[in-house]
Amino acid sequence: MEELAITNFLNEIALVKTLERIDDLASFRKIKNTEEAVGIANEILSIDILSLKYVARECLLHTLLTLQCYYNLSSANLNVLGKIKDQVEPDLADYIVDLLL
Repeated sequence: MEELAITNFLNEIALVKTLERIDDLASFRKIKNTEEAVGIANEILSIDILSLKYVARECLLHTLLTLQCYYNLSSANLNVLGKIKDQVEPDLADYIVDLLL
């Protein structure tokens, strides 16, 4: 898979577009293996989610859920989401609960 830099975005529009591309790659099983998916998930999780606007937050969490649907993310650093669950909108907290199950 081509290199998709996730951190250091100039704006959230570019971040959302990249997350949507990752979501598509996961949905079409274009990510090579679980290790690569976990690496992508961990890079996504390194983003300060609380600093993002709602649309970017939702896209980020949706992308993580898509990755989890197709790959085993049990070794990803998902525990960082538990720390912010109570600080995001209720519908986004539901995404986090699903990711932590």
